[in-house]
Amino acid sequence: MILEYANEGTLREYLMTNFAKLQWTDKLCMAKEIALGLLYLHDNNIIHRDLHSKNILIHQKQPKITDFGLSKQINEITSNSNAHGMPAYVEPQCLVNDKYKRNIKSDVYSLGVILWEISSGRSPFPSFESVLSLAVHIFKGNREDPIEGTPLQYIQLYKQCWDNDPVNRPETGLICNTLNKINPNEMLRQHHFIEASPQFFESLRKEAREFFVQGKFLKALELFDLILKNSQLSPDEQVNIMALDLSHNRGFENFNELIMALPEDTH
Repeated sequence: MILEYANEGTLREYLMTNFAKLQWTDKLCMAKEIALGLLYLHDNNIIHRDLHSKNILIHQKQPKITDFGLSKQINEITSNSNAHGMPAYVEPQCLVNDKYKRNIKSDVYSLGVILWEISSGRSPFPSFESVLSLAVHIFKGNREDPIEGTPLQYIQLYKQCWDNDPVNRPETGLICNTLNKINPNEMLRQHHFIEASPQFFESLRKEAREFFVQGKFLKALELFDLILKNSQLSPDEQVNIMALDLSHNRGFENFNELIMALPEDTH
């Protein structure tokens, strides 16, 4: 077998070396190329089954999907064959059920993790040394947090890709179309809003509550402000999403702590 030479190593190595100088236009280009490569495989009835940042090579800034050792034709898929790949990129069903049959949506899950990795420059869940503990963590629905400055539509896309339920994951063609429509200048902190479901804003509310519990008030307020200013939500929806039961979080007795976290020009 003859493979094309890649002069910049794996995607993981490339991000480690070059991430600080990458603009969002560069990140989107990489994401689009990887998604297009996966779409080509799926259009030809091939499931990769082991997609992660160490088997995507970079040549002259162009990503190339490689390592088809676990790949199969769709009509050949029987079961997992105990081949789990890299757990951080593997869908929850596959981690807990050796008889689970991987499919196109399995690759879509892996792609979602890669899209997050491109946005962060980091490998997913680096602190987990145990495969079992990581598998349990992922199966419970835990995922990496969005990175500040990431276009909101990009966040929504990779969250859809790594949804626990394969049915909710988008088709590969839709992923490509969505990436093509993303404006790299629409950053989270700039409040440029996109078409998003109430479930997406509910996920933002959950993240904001977690920041609140951790005492990261500015981050929490930023997300709540993002939700409230979105014109797609009705007043009732905004109230429902904003609802907080602080007694079940930290039981704040004094909100001076929160007020002190606000910039002077906001109060």
